Amino acid sequence: MISESVYQRAIVGLLAVASASAAVRPDPARGDTTRPAPSDPPRIERLWVSSGVDYANTDSLATLRVGGAGRVYATVKEGDRLDVFDAGTGAFRRSVGDGEGEAPGQLDRPNDVIAVKLPAPWAAESVRRLIVVERNNHRIQAFTPRGESKGVFGTEALNRPYGATVAYTEEGARLFVTDTEVAPEKKLKVFSLRQRDGKVAGRHLDTFGEAAGPGRLGEIETLLFASGRLFVSDESAKHLKVYTGDGSFTGHTVGEGLIRGDPEGLALLEAPGGQVLIVTDQRESITVWHAFDPATLAHRLSFTGEAPIADTDGIAVYPHPVPGDDRGALIAVHRDRDLRAFGLSGLHRLLERSGRP
Repeated sequence: MISESVYQRAIVGLLAVASASAAVRPDPARGDTTRPAPSDPPRIERLWVSSGVDYANTDSLATLRVGGAGRVYATVKEGDRLDVFDAGTGAFRRSVGDGEGEAPGQLDRPNDVIAVKLPAPWAAESVRRLIVVERNNHRIQAFTPRGESKGVFGTEALNRPYGATVAYTEEGARLFVTDTEVAPEKKLKVFSLRQRDGKVAGRHLDTFGEAAGPGRLGEIETLLFASGRLFVSDESAKHLKVYTGDGSFTGHTVGEGLIRGDPEGLALLEAPGGQVLIVTDQRESITVWHAFDPATLAHRLSFTGEAPIADTDGIAVYPHPVPGDDRGALIAVHRDRDLRAFGLSGLHRLLERSGRP
């Protein structure tokens, strides 16, 4: 559903959205998005399985380096907390959150978590924050990497929010949030993000979505801003809808005819030759990932991880060396229960064999 690549859900270029989307024309000769995935997709090696904490419905992931150590943050919906794991071994380190409730530091059904830098990654004195989407509190809450609450906002604009992504512009950071149980034209909300007096403040800027036609938003949760556009997973349509950052449907979809399960977690990989959009195809018996060029929307390849890996919601890329893989890891939730890490070297090799569209 980052680094300077740990910040994989944050892409610069919102000002160029309209021109970028207008230029995209998927070309079947370069690999279209509707060809079927192989019945037995190639697998990449598993590095670890998380340990040390009880099941409480794990959902979404974000990664950071904290004091030189890699950390994975996982939302725990039924436990009303974030669990923190070692990115190199999967060992549980601690939890974030003061239990269920509405007070700062407390959480209620946290669904998504992303890592951001404020005011922007290139700013000389930027600070890192975790942005957590709380479905049942109808709000966004910001935390430091060590777990201190640094502000809440959004209750006046959000109904039952699920996913979030960030875009950085010359005017500042913009947070896009999916909302549910509202009309289709009200399912995407936009907030400005500011760091003020040590706190994160968010101001509601816009609400958008298509009410009818091919851009109509159905059951949406996960989204990602990349290559100047907003990719929105529509589970009811089994594809991603591509919007501009100012709220217009581009007319393009990703994964139609390819995704068999629900389109869930999204991640951006910085690979040799360019960026790769990784889309989770959540199936009951096996998780399949589809890799696309986020600029052309061309399908690069489909793959999975060393078995078992299934029913995956959230994923995150940790693009730093870990034991067993110098390139890092693709980390995924397995059946809402634990996390599993897969070596990025194997994925890079698959991408090299597939060629660049």
